[in-house]
Amino acid sequence: MELEQQLTKPIINDSSQENKTNDTLNSDLTLEDIYINLRVISKLEIGNKLIKNDKYINIDTSYLQFFYRWYNSVNRSNTIEYITLVLNKSFDISEQLLELKTEESTQLLFRLNNDLRNTINGLINLKQTYSHDKLIQSEIDVMIDNIRTKLDLSSKNFNFANSIIKQNQEKKTTVSLNNNSYGDKKPYHSNSKF
Repeated sequence: MELEQQLTKPIINDSSQENKTNDTLNSDLTLEDIYINLRVISKLEIGNKLIKNDKYINIDTSYLQFFYRWYNSVNRSNTIEYITLVLNKSFDISEQLLELKTEESTQLLFRLNNDLRNTINGLINLKQTYSHDKLIQSEIDVMIDNIRTKLDLSSKNFNFANSIIKQNQEKKTTVSLNNNSYGDKKPYHSNSKF
């Protein structure tokens, strides 16, 4: 889990107050938080609305949804903004994992890409929920396009990283076979017959 902790360090430092708030939120998100948020988004059905509680996105199942959302100042714009923040953090982590080119980072990247891919279906359903709001639909379209673009780039880099890992493993295997403890001598065999 040490690798996951390294990946949650803040990536962008900006002097504007709004970006400082987002950076603080962004840096508070761990890789596990990203996984959880992406999985919640992927489970959205048409008609579901989202709310943000602390650093997690949740499906709003409150009985008096309108009143709850009004009373707690929850609106779709804030939720869409937070989804964008979660996606951007996942993209940043994805890039960091690609740079590491280790087996552990490859596994984490595979899991992250799988969750991002599944998120697209939830976003499509959310887009249909807000069919009357063209701005929100456009923002969701951009999110979906960004996910597809990142997955495509990640897939190309992922294949390249896998080939490097395999080459390194083959080199280690070849070196270990060439450096056996017998040198040029044959291994010792007892005279006993089997």
